Amino acid sequence: MRQSLAIFSARLCIYLLKFFKLGNGSSLPGRVALKLFPKLLLQANQDILSRQDALKVMVSGTNGKTTSVGLIDSIYEVTQNKKNLISNRLGANLYYGIATAFCNFRGNFAEADFILEVDEAALKTVVKHIKPNFLAFTNIFRDQLDRFGEIDATKNLLEEALKLADSETDFNLILNYDDIKLRSISTKTNDNIYFFRLITNEALKLSSEKVLDKDSSFFEENYLDKASAVNENKLITGKLKILETKYSVFDLIFRGESIEVTLNLPGVYNVYNALLAASVFLAAGTGLEKVAQGLTLYRGAFGRSQTININGVESNIYLIKNPKGCSEVLHLVKNDKNSLYLIIINDNYADGRDVSWLWDADFEALIQQNQKDNASTENEACEQSNQSRVNYVCSGRRAYDMALRLKYAGAKSTEIYVEADMQSAIDFASNYISERESQIKNSLNILPTYTALLDLEKKLSLTTSPLEISPHLHH
Repeated sequence: MRQSLAIFSARLCIYLLKFFKLGNGSSLPGRVALKLFPKLLLQANQDILSRQDALKVMVSGTNGKTTSVGLIDSIYEVTQNKKNLISNRLGANLYYGIATAFCNFRGNFAEADFILEVDEAALKTVVKHIKPNFLAFTNIFRDQLDRFGEIDATKNLLEEALKLADSETDFNLILNYDDIKLRSISTKTNDNIYFFRLITNEALKLSSEKVLDKDSSFFEENYLDKASAVNENKLITGKLKILETKYSVFDLIFRGESIEVTLNLPGVYNVYNALLAASVFLAAGTGLEKVAQGLTLYRGAFGRSQTININGVESNIYLIKNPKGCSEVLHLVKNDKNSLYLIIINDNYADGRDVSWLWDADFEALIQQNQKDNASTENEACEQSNQSRVNYVCSGRRAYDMALRLKYAGAKSTEIYVEADMQSAIDFASNYISERESQIKNSLNILPTYTALLDLEKKLSLTTSPLEISPHLHH
């Protein structure tokens, strides 16, 4: 009775929040439900445990959680009945957001599976109430300093949660082998650990700047020799073949079998997300063909490498929230010639109050490449029009901090336009491109922090439409 009342109250809260346009109802409904029935998740977990073949997945780590969960959901849709799935794939990954996801579920918990992304700091609390049979970690990088501190603090959070899970339930642990911090994590026996890794095709000549980090071992020297110690039956390998600005192609290899996967997402980091998603199902016994099909069908969550139309302008949205993730995005978009960059920086709690991470992100790479690529064409156009070019539009609560960061990274003052109001910044950027399309700019790259992305989604939901992009073909 109390469980039903709690769920009803949460759903009513969701309806009212949406009706009065007060938010998307991701956390408050869960808070209301748990206030009325604190054992809501424990009870739901008991119901789910009553089914032996239930799929119970949690994904945590610094970067890539939302996309990884989206990819897992996509494979699940190919292999299972999605109406029985509990998921928070829109990214509400704290304790109350997960409670909301359970309240949103319309079926019987005894027939449900769950695929959840869980914030690193919330994981310890969540695993006390909900027991996974697959626990997957994406990576450990420097994140919001005011929430997590230095990188070892994040690892400690994951290990504390892992110890709780290890002591109470049987589960498989999925780890990114290419991350030194994750590679050293262990469980009671280590027999339940699966690793995923990525190797590069020599012909691709992948630049190390795309993956190298001083706290990681991506493509390090003698990398393959070190991987030889891993049990081949529990090693999932991706062999990168094509890396384009809109898609990637790699071979997925497991237990001597291989299949080619076309991933409709750009960037090495998204290939890693795909490998994590594939690892969950391969460890569960799903065939390579079904896994590859699910990965190929995925088109991305809002703001995660998504292309939309804004006032007739092709616009690409990439979430940035910490130095490593931001640098990965910058290395991806820097080769977009003739693109205008709209960077929206907020400092709300979910973004991290401390925005000093902007100084650790590699904005220098973006600016240097743009100045190199655009020097001749832009200078000629500007001389003809007698106007200064704008390459970067800074917006959000910390717009001026972003402008200062760009200035120190090498951007000229004339290249930077500051407009703190997001809507005005969007209007300026789209109009600037429309007016100068034939001379300088033809696309817009938008880089928002987390709460800026949420605001962006609200503002654009009524004025934009997805661009229809055909599946990528290659030979």
